[in-house]
Amino acid sequence: MSLSFKKNGVIGGPLSEGVSTQLNQRQNVLMKRNERSLEDLSYLLSTTGWCKVTSAVDIDDNFNFKTPDVKGEFANTKAGNYQLFGGTYTLDGRKEGFIRENGEFASNSSYTDSATQGIIPMPGITSFQVTSQGTYGTLRAGAFNFTVHSTEEFDILEKLYLRPGFTVLMEWGHSAYVDNRGEFVNTTTYYDENKFLNKKNELELRRELLDIRSQNSFNYDFLYGFIKNFTWSFNGISYECQVDVISKGEVISSIGALYTTSTENELKENYSNKEKASEVETILTLLKNSAGASTYQEEQVDLGTIQDEVKTTFLNQLTEKYIEVFLGSDIIVGNFTGNTSFDTSNSFKFITLRDFLNTINTAGLLKGPDGKNLVSFFTGTEKSPAYTTFPEHAALDPYVCIIPGKGSEYNYGIATQVSNTVEGEILSIFVNVDYILGIYKEVKEKKGDTVFDVVNKILKGIQDNLGEINEFAIHYDEDESIYYVVDRNVIPSEDFFKKNDKTGQPLSYIDTVGLGSEVTELKVESKISGNLTTMIAIAAQANGNDTSDTEVLNVQKWNLGLVDRHLTTKTTGTTEKEPKDVPFKVSEKDKSKWAAFVASVSTKENPVLISIPQQEFLDKTEEHKSLMQDFVKELTESRNINAPGLIPFELSFTIKGISGMKIGQAFKINEFFLPERYRGRTAFLITGIDHKVSNNQWFTDIGTQLIIT
Repeated sequence: MSLSFKKNGVIGGPLSEGVSTQLNQRQNVLMKRNERSLEDLSYLLSTTGWCKVTSAVDIDDNFNFKTPDVKGEFANTKAGNYQLFGGTYTLDGRKEGFIRENGEFASNSSYTDSATQGIIPMPGITSFQVTSQGTYGTLRAGAFNFTVHSTEEFDILEKLYLRPGFTVLMEWGHSAYVDNRGEFVNTTTYYDENKFLNKKNELELRRELLDIRSQNSFNYDFLYGFIKNFTWSFNGISYECQVDVISKGEVISSIGALYTTSTENELKENYSNKEKASEVETILTLLKNSAGASTYQEEQVDLGTIQDEVKTTFLNQLTEKYIEVFLGSDIIVGNFTGNTSFDTSNSFKFITLRDFLNTINTAGLLKGPDGKNLVSFFTGTEKSPAYTTFPEHAALDPYVCIIPGKGSEYNYGIATQVSNTVEGEILSIFVNVDYILGIYKEVKEKKGDTVFDVVNKILKGIQDNLGEINEFAIHYDEDESIYYVVDRNVIPSEDFFKKNDKTGQPLSYIDTVGLGSEVTELKVESKISGNLTTMIAIAAQANGNDTSDTEVLNVQKWNLGLVDRHLTTKTTGTTEKEPKDVPFKVSEKDKSKWAAFVASVSTKENPVLISIPQQEFLDKTEEHKSLMQDFVKELTESRNINAPGLIPFELSFTIKGISGMKIGQAFKINEFFLPERYRGRTAFLITGIDHKVSNNQWFTDIGTQLIIT
């Protein structure tokens, strides 16, 4: 098993049932020998790939640049007649080639006469690919090339496909395949262009495209995105064009952090200066300055009452537009002054990461014509991602964040004053409002950071403050147009890959080698950084001079049963020690020292009195990190579970084109070809998915990272 893993988690979840079924059906055909049917042979020998591109641009044919007067008479006729699909397709149907009637080209001919270039074929795609982009490959980018053979047609296609910011639909698939019922299908199915040309509701469009993908047993895929860039050249005969497309997810990485959704005076007058603050900042500043009752004696402090009063005051200052953001929230109030009275005007506030992302969703993101966000952060509870944590886990610096907990001698007492939150849930981490506003202040000084950058900076601060046990990141789900905040150090457990009763294989499984495999170009390679290599060299023996880095903990487990005959135990000192087979224990001295520090800051009995300057927390960074990672090591060894994190080895391969796989999903493979130490202990986490249609074939390239289960 693995620490903090949730079966419905965004990271480490299984391949979808439909994808697994499709892989099994393909394997069944490949494994046949003498009993192959004609349909089986057709699948094996004559399946081809196809690709299609349709513009979402409507054109006003009466518009004249010389006398610009837009009358709004837009039509989709050009977009329908200039779909890029084999160079033989228009809104009226497929064309039949070089056909003349009475000296003129027939209406069903794919060739026409050009006044400038003579007889020309229809425009057609010459290359087509979709790749994973971003730090973890969760954004998709498409690129396609096409050739135009006349100036007249280039004038039209330039409007349709060479306009950054306009949307386009890229589709691709197999012309013949075995569906999930095991039946042979010999039909090219794509989205009804009439629906696409007239569709106004984007959410409905995306839902219908996902339905087609499922109905085609994941032998169809699509990318609906924005035109990002283009190039074209003219060789004297034809125009060669290339178009770059980005998925909607990249929109959020280009929205300025100080973006304001409205210029209306929607908040109180003293917080309405839009030139100085974005709406997100304004809301957080209102919260920071909101106060309940002015004074409490220390022995009479009821933190829950203070939270309620501050929250009520805060909500009264917001307009109806924003109130719903905080209606179900927790607000924790603390005091840095060390005074015996509690003055909320000289205090700090904590809100959950969920509330902060709700604020961004409401007041910091672009919205479409329907008033809904183009993309949003996930702030729900049903699929709320987990993060690696344990009973002794504590945040170091309350100027940054605290994590909710039941209370232990290693966790500040203020963290126990929490309701309506879930331990181990990322979105329930409490972030200091002043810390968030400090990040926004940095952004103003740099004048260049985006919403994406701000959230990443906050996540990095939280990660450092929790002892670098976690690897927080933003994970985009293109199917849902949702960004998740995840911990990439949470990995699936071995029992998650239980076997299918019929096939005997794990439920999430890809046959990579053997008679039933469609995999080609299989490659395993190490991706160990120079810094990690040095640490591994020092800590190659589990019983040697250990380091607690979580990646090294995994490598230490990997090296159990091995010893260097010349240097039995590697140390950083000059004296070698004999290895001892003794379970690791956290130093009682280290635990007592940290517990004493925690007690001096905030206890369950006195949760609000925090009077230590921030520098004193910062001075304890290395001590805190070492202690937290020692706790992880003790816990994983005592329970015989895996340390969080990934082994830095990668597996990549190419497979016959398939859709429906997602970045972050995990699967097992047939392991007979792997070294003994890998067998039965590993799975692979998807980190990259690329598609290409070339030589009339659709291929999917899968990149993965090794994880210990």
